[in-house]
Amino acid sequence: MKRAVKGHYGYLKQRKTNLFVFSLIIAAVIAGIAAYGIIMRGTTKNWYSIIAALLVIPLAMQISTLVPMLKHKDRPKEEYDRIRSLAGSGILDTGLLIAGKDGKAFDLAYAYVHENGIFCYIPDEKLNAQEIEEYLHGFLRLSDLDGDLTVYKNLKSFEKRLQGLPGSDRDTADERLLQQEGVLRAISM
Repeated sequence: MKRAVKGHYGYLKQRKTNLFVFSLIIAAVIAGIAAYGIIMRGTTKNWYSIIAALLVIPLAMQISTLVPMLKHKDRPKEEYDRIRSLAGSGILDTGLLIAGKDGKAFDLAYAYVHENGIFCYIPDEKLNAQEIEEYLHGFLRLSDLDGDLTVYKNLKSFEKRLQGLPGSDRDTADERLLQQEGVLRAISM
């Protein structure tokens, strides 16, 4: 199976699967080491128990990344293909999960980085688009990459905006646009 890259279609599903499998493996190793120590030494007061206890730290890190991702999923393939065709060979990222100010992750379903600005779509109607714009602007400002950024909550409006943009090509894009994409990917899970 080809490894999906952050921002590409299928990344969320693959990342959740990997986190789940690695969590299970770490949990099994912890249980195995602890059981071995108890069986071989006849007590929980041994070096094996200490090693097993220390291995709980990477397990907790895996789980703390997995839990916020569970409620999010990749957008439908047909929808992605439609948005991809509108973006052409431009800089389009999908499925970026970003931890908000309140600690909850929000789904930046699509982020199209273009010469005319950054255009994003969030599928959650409960979120405040202006607050998310300000939040994302803050990260871009930290890297001196601030520019126009618009967050859409309506998919049709987002698609209409993409249709109105001139064509763009990732291979010939300005370095600043690639850096803006890099910031969006860096702040996502």
